[in-house]
Amino acid sequence: MLDAPCGHGRNARLMTALGFAVVCLDNAEERLEAILDAHHYGLWVPSSFSRLPWASVPGPLTPMRADLLRGSLPFRANSFVGIINVHFTVPDLLGEFERLLIPGGFLFLETVGGQGRNYHQLPAPGELRRLLPRTLRLEEYRERKVGPADAGAVAVKLFAVKQAR
Repeated sequence: MLDAPCGHGRNARLMTALGFAVVCLDNAEERLEAILDAHHYGLWVPSSFSRLPWASVPGPLTPMRADLLRGSLPFRANSFVGIINVHFTVPDLLGEFERLLIPGGFLFLETVGGQGRNYHQLPAPGELRRLLPRTLRLEEYRERKVGPADAGAVAVKLFAVKQAR
């Protein structure tokens, strides 16, 4: 699984607690070091997970430094069963995410919520839906208008699955 960008590793730690191996991709070295420390020295998981049989065996976590804005990512095609992309929406990455997913793999994408003035970095209504590669079938897509009425911005949550070509 790929968490890109991983930030402070909240989603990556949850996925490892669920048993997934996760590559944590970010451009901030200090975040990657903190994620690795937290993973090895006290992984926090919700108490309800401790009752699940697979929660006691976290999957491996691999931090990796890379800049998501520099084009293609340093992985072969069909490398990941899932990609999590939260609070860092760059529409140009959708094609790259599609390339990295195995058929049947999933993409979970969530934009920033539109609080304060961050609505300026959000897509227009329907934009992400239109830009999603055809091989990524939407299973869930939610838009919520944010910012001033004339902003034309939406916060988006989407879940898509890569189809075989």
